[in-house]
Amino acid sequence: MAGFTSYLTGTNYDVINSMSFNFVMDIIDASAGNGSKTYDGPSMNYTAVQLVFNQGTGSRSFSYSQSGNTLSWSSTVECKIVVYAVPTSSAPYVGFQLYNSDGTVKIAPNYTPISLAQVIDVTPTKGQIITTNVTQGRRFIAFHRATSSAMSKVLLQQGTSNGKVSLNILFADGTTPIRLYIFSDELVNQPVGGFFMYWNNKVVWHSNCLPLNIISSTAAQVTSSNPIACISCIGANLNPAPSPSNHDSIFLATAAGTLNSQYTCQKSGWEYVHNFNVSGPAPSGWTIPNLGYIDTSVYDQYYKQALGL
Repeated sequence: MAGFTSYLTGTNYDVINSMSFNFVMDIIDASAGNGSKTYDGPSMNYTAVQLVFNQGTGSRSFSYSQSGNTLSWSSTVECKIVVYAVPTSSAPYVGFQLYNSDGTVKIAPNYTPISLAQVIDVTPTKGQIITTNVTQGRRFIAFHRATSSAMSKVLLQQGTSNGKVSLNILFADGTTPIRLYIFSDELVNQPVGGFFMYWNNKVVWHSNCLPLNIISSTAAQVTSSNPIACISCIGANLNPAPSPSNHDSIFLATAAGTLNSQYTCQKSGWEYVHNFNVSGPAPSGWTIPNLGYIDTSVYDQYYKQALGL
């Protein structure tokens, strides 16, 4: 093989050249309203995707704009924003640079993707707190899927426990096992030897990193021939009205797993809350604009080597 190669410890899997991945510039836990953030480093084009993590009856709207290296946004609800970056042709890079076949930068010290930090297999129960290995304050995003022949029945909320990021179980049926995929900019399992990339005297990438490749879809349901896992949040609000004077209020959580023998992710999966006979006319329902998910096949195959398990 010509060119640069870097193998995951104990395997012949060349992560950099074999995997597709996004450059996630930032993950922002944003409040409702307006906000902005300016980034240092090379000039890039930004794409911001809103992933909603709260419950409410109002509609969801989100917009963003870019001026230079400043990203500005407006959201009607509290949300988690994933910021992707695509380098411009004039973007300056430093140190070792690996290029794609089309001449664009794939990785550089100031252009590295977020990586897999932990995999957790658990049968969650309501009220449970799952403490991750990620230090509070580091970039963090989690995905989940049912590992049985079913769809997940769980709702997770990000929190803090003993200085680490936690996942608090707001709801679970207590019988459906899931797998959690945790990604962060906090690197784990640094190899004794191999390829290392430094930025400002810190290792920002090494050969045991499995990069995040997040997919965002506006579809209500996504199917795949490979296992897929999704973010966890309230994905939809339905308000069926049995009469003009009252209505039901239903909140549905996102779900991932197996449905009709297909790997599936849904915006409106498991019923989280169902309030019957709410007084008054039914308000308009909503669904989240974007469903964030990942193809887990590479992570499932190589997470033990990547994480040193």
